[in-house]
Amino acid sequence: TSRIQQLSGGGGTTSIAIDNSDFLYINAHGGENYAGHSHNGDLIDWTMTGDTGSWWIGDGNDTYIDESTLAANPPTVGWIYGSGGALEQTLSTTYQTGKDYQFQVDIGDTSHNNGSQPGGVAWKIEIFAGTTLVNFQTGSSAIDAMATKTLSFDANNSALNGQALTIKISKTDTDAADLLIGNISGTVNDGGAGQETLAALLQAI
Repeated sequence: TSRIQQLSGGGGTTSIAIDNSDFLYINAHGGENYAGHSHNGDLIDWTMTGDTGSWWIGDGNDTYIDESTLAANPPTVGWIYGSGGALEQTLSTTYQTGKDYQFQVDIGDTSHNNGSQPGGVAWKIEIFAGTTLVNFQTGSSAIDAMATKTLSFDANNSALNGQALTIKISKTDTDAADLLIGNISGTVNDGGAGQETLAALLQAI
C-alpha cells in the first residue's frame, strides 16, 4: 500500500514565479496599472536592452492585431522595437537535476510598425542556468496576432545545480518593427519521482 501511495504522489508540478509577466507595471507610475503605451525601458522587474516598453493593446477597437489572441486579463503586452533589443529576468527558481521545466511565451506582432522584413519580425527566447544556455527557440512573426511558444527541457547537468534560471526574449533582426511579448508562464515538475516509484512497485510485484 505504501508503494502505491508513493506512486500517486510522484511527479508534482508547481508554477515558476515570473514577476510582472504580463508587463502591466512600469516604474513611471509607481507600480500602478498603466493603460497606454510606455517607452524608454521602464518596465518593473525586467532588465531591458534597447527601446522597450509596455502596451495596453486590447481596447476592443484595435485594428492592428487579432484581439482574440491576447491574454484575456489583462490585455497588455511588452514590446521591443528596433534592432537588438531584449527583455530578461532572473528567477527565484533554480536548476535541479531530475526536474522537468517548461516555459510558455506569447510572441506576436501588429500591422502597426511591422517593418519591411518579408519573413516577419525575428525573435529568440533563451533560458539560462546561471550563465549557461540550457534551451532556446528562434522564429519570426508576421501574423498580426499573438501565438504561444513552448520551451521544455529536462535538467540533467549536475554541474548547474542551484544556478538561478533566467529567461530572455530578444528581437534579432535589424528592422524597425514591434516585437510583442506577453502572458509568460513556467512550471517545474519533479520528473523522475513518479518513474522511480513505478519501477520500485513493479519490482515488488
